[in-house]
Amino acid sequence: MHSSGRGRDFVVEHNPNAALSCGSAFKAFVLLEFLRMVDNGEATLDELLPVDSTVWSLSSPVLTPWPGAVSGQINAQTAMDAMISRSDNTATDMLLKRVGVARVRDFLASIGSTGRIPDSTRSFFGYIFGAPDWQTLTWERVLELDASDPEHPNPVLNDVSTMAVSPRDFVSFYSRALQGEFFNHPQLVPAFRGVLALSEAIPRAMPLGVNPFIKGGSIDFNGDHALCLAGGVFIPPARWVYFGMTLNWTDAEAGTVKEVGPQFGAVVTQIFTQLRDRLGNG
Repeated sequence: MHSSGRGRDFVVEHNPNAALSCGSAFKAFVLLEFLRMVDNGEATLDELLPVDSTVWSLSSPVLTPWPGAVSGQINAQTAMDAMISRSDNTATDMLLKRVGVARVRDFLASIGSTGRIPDSTRSFFGYIFGAPDWQTLTWERVLELDASDPEHPNPVLNDVSTMAVSPRDFVSFYSRALQGEFFNHPQLVPAFRGVLALSEAIPRAMPLGVNPFIKGGSIDFNGDHALCLAGGVFIPPARWVYFGMTLNWTDAEAGTVKEVGPQFGAVVTQIFTQLRDRLGNG
């Protein structure tokens, strides 16, 4: 955690370089890179993106609440909103397909980040299920895997297809991205902040009186569990706090995300309530 602004800066760290499984928290990188395409005139917020069997993915409460529910086209702004507000994986794969995963990885490397992201959420699910065809899964094959017990599962945190980012990398990214360092045109900064301000994690983890721009992530799979929350919080009148908080555990250590999540959220709320009260104007 790093705080800057009016008053003295401070840093709080615990295992800052540990690249743990962060689940959907990586989607902030996809959001930024699409907006950088808009910034460069390579994309627009109202361009239409296809929703079909090539991008349908599991855990998509907006675009695929049940198999193959939504097809057609939606504009890019709607896809970004769904990806962040409800962590919709179909929307994520739509944007990853439009941007190109190599471009996102190149961006991360260019800013010194060691963060790892999957080719798509669909291929990630295929890999951890142990499917030999994980790189070329059809939607029918995804549903088949989801309905079965994995015969040869891979761990969520692995060296082939994973979502892993260190707290230090999250802080470095958000401290620059939220201040517009990666954009040429200033109007893209409120666009980036505005989508992150939609995150469904905000009412679960942030107290009233602060302005959060965040993305969370979680996963339960085959005894592996992960929770992550990362982003930046503005505390009026003049303080910013950038943070990355990640937990990884196994069945032997604790329960599911549903069981651990409320405790995690309560701790985050307590931290930012104290920061608000000590650093803010109230």
